[in-house]
Amino acid sequence: MINRITLTLLALLSYAFAKAQLQFCDGILGPAIFTEDFGSGTNNGPSLSNAVTSYQYVNAAPQDGEYTISSDSGQLGSWFSFPDHTGNNDGKMLIVNAGFNAGQFYRTPINGLCENTPYEFSAWIMNVLDGVQNVCGNTEIPIQVRFEIWDATDTILLANGTMSPKFADQRPTWIKYGLTFTTSTGQNGVVLKMINVGAGGCGNDLAIDDISFNVCGDDVLVTTITGETVVTKCENDPAQSIQLNATVQNGAPSLTAYQWQQSADGSNFTDIVGENSFSLTTPPLNSTTYYRVKIAGAPANLTNSSCYSFSQIFEFRNVVVPLAVPRQSPYISCDGELVDLIVDVSPGTTAYWYENATGGSSIHDDSIDYTTQIDGTYWVETEDIVSGCISNSRVPVNFINRSSPIVNSEDFLLCPEEIALLNTQFPNGFYRWSSGETTDRISVDVAGIYTCEVTNLEGCTSTAIFQVEYIETPIIAGVEVNNDELNII
Repeated sequence: MINRITLTLLALLSYAFAKAQLQFCDGILGPAIFTEDFGSGTNNGPSLSNAVTSYQYVNAAPQDGEYTISSDSGQLGSWFSFPDHTGNNDGKMLIVNAGFNAGQFYRTPINGLCENTPYEFSAWIMNVLDGVQNVCGNTEIPIQVRFEIWDATDTILLANGTMSPKFADQRPTWIKYGLTFTTSTGQNGVVLKMINVGAGGCGNDLAIDDISFNVCGDDVLVTTITGETVVTKCENDPAQSIQLNATVQNGAPSLTAYQWQQSADGSNFTDIVGENSFSLTTPPLNSTTYYRVKIAGAPANLTNSSCYSFSQIFEFRNVVVPLAVPRQSPYISCDGELVDLIVDVSPGTTAYWYENATGGSSIHDDSIDYTTQIDGTYWVETEDIVSGCISNSRVPVNFINRSSPIVNSEDFLLCPEEIALLNTQFPNGFYRWSSGETTDRISVDVAGIYTCEVTNLEGCTSTAIFQVEYIETPIIAGVEVNNDELNII
C-alpha cells in the first residue's frame, strides 16, 4: 500500500472520469433519495450484511469470490493503488474480486421513493487491474456488470442494463453507469441488484462507489408567450402583468403536478396558493420578481421534498439605474484653463452629459469624463448598458471659471541690521512660504530668495517672489590730502 500523500497526489494528477451511458436522466436531477459511499476511515471494513452480498468478506487482499471495503484500491500487487471516486480523505469503496461463477454480488432495498415519479440510479465503477503491468496477458477477463431495478416485492423488473466489457486501463479510471425507471401508483420502494456477468479468474476485479438514486425531473423552461426567459422594466415604466408558461424541453412531460413559486431574491421561493397549472398570469409587477414551477408525479408529492424537482427560473427585472456621483463639485478653472469633469458610475452603467436638467441632446456620450473651459452647470444621465434603462434624473456638475490672485513681488537691498517686510499684498487667502510661514506677510533679516504660494478662496494659486540682498557698511582705512584734494581710503 502506498502512503496517503501519494494517493492524494495521484488523485490530482491522473484522476480520470468517463460516462458510459446505459440510460441517464435527460432532464434535471433532483436531490438524492439514497446514497451509498461506503463510509471513510483508514481501517478496512466493516463487512456488509449477508442480505446485501453472498461474497465472502476479507480484511485485505480479496481473492475470487471475496470483497473488502477500503480507502485504497491497491489490495493486490497487480491492482491500482488509488483513492475512492470522490477523492475524499480516507473515503472508502467496495472492492470486489469476482467469483468463478457469474451471478449476483450486491443487492439492497431502496425505500422512501415516491409514487408516479421517474428516477435515475447511478454508480461509479473502476477496473482496478493495472493495465500497465498486464499480468493476465491475453487471458484477461474484463469486468462487466448488469444492473437491475425490481419493485419492492422483487417480482416485477422495472429496468435493467449491462455495461460493456471493460478491460484494464493504463491509469485508474472511474466510469459512471446509470438506469432510469418510473415508480407506479402506491410504489414507494425498489430493489437494486448488481450482477457479475463474467466469470472469475485473471481479471474481473472492480471497485464500486457513490451509488445514488435521484429524482429525474423534466427539463422545464418558464417563458412568456413570446419565449422570453427574462423581462426587463425600467423603473419609470408602468407595472406589467405577464403570462408565463412552463414547457418541457424534451419529449412529453413525465411529471404532471405543478406548483408555481415566486421569490424576491431568486433564492428563497414560496408557493403561490392555488396556482397549479402549467401557466400563470402574474399580478401587475413593479419590482424584481422571480418565478419557477415545482413539479411532481402526483399532487400529493408536491409536499415531499424527496419527490419533486424544479423548473428553470424566470426573472422579471425592474431596473433601477443608480445616479452618477461627481468626484468634485464645483470644479474650478483658473484663468480659463481646461478642466476634466469626472463622475463615478455603478458597474454595468455608463454616463451621458447634457447642458440641461431635462431634455436636449447629449453633448458627450458614453463617458465618465467631459473636458471644458466654459463655466456653468453640466448634467449627467446614467444608462444601464444591458437594458438601456436610464436614471430617473440627471446629476448636476458645477463648473466655475475663476482668476488667480494678483500678488506683489519685490526686491530688497538692505543695510546691515535692517529688516525686510515681505508682503504679498493679497488678504483673505491661503499662504505657503518657502520658509514655512503661513501668513500673508513675513519679516526677514537674512539674505536670500523667498517665495510664497498664495491661494484664493476659489482655489486658484499664484506665486509671489522676493529677493533680499544686503550691502556691507564701508570702512574708512585712511585719509590723504594732496594739494587741494582730499582722498578717503
